[in-house]
Amino acid sequence: MKRALVLARSMLASGAATLTDQGALLFAVAVLGVPARMASVPALVLAGVVNFLGNRSFAFRDGGGRLGRQAPRFALVQLASIALNALLFDLGMRALAGHANAYWALRLAVNSVVYLGWSFPMFGRVFRSEGGAVSSDLPRAAARGSLYAPLRASGGDLAEDR
Repeated sequence: MKRALVLARSMLASGAATLTDQGALLFAVAVLGVPARMASVPALVLAGVVNFLGNRSFAFRDGGGRLGRQAPRFALVQLASIALNALLFDLGMRALAGHANAYWALRLAVNSVVYLGWSFPMFGRVFRSEGGAVSSDLPRAAARGSLYAPLRASGGDLAEDR
């Protein structure tokens, strides 16, 4: 249940990042006349900043974690996310050659796949309290047959609720 709440909050924070991405992409293409493939990465970088702040403080509630440790880890996750998004978006744009105006729908689809398959699982490794449980500890605990191990390790509450 707690992991589902973290996922819901993370989806909201990442939704704000997606709106930032979509807005920056739309602005660059429609107003500035930049080709969508060229505007893709700058829009993703801007969205990455929004994503970090939202997931750190709202979704995982780990504002007390060490910023100097979290920011570089998040940056690595985000760089991989940007690379995956850019690669899949570029492949999709090539496949949609005759329908290039559908770039916004393609971006939403690509963002969703990358978020659920890569970003959210990795955020659980970035945002954690010192010595406490992380969301990625839950599958390992289940495999050991003890879902309470992360709870005991953190002194009674999960890092996700901090």
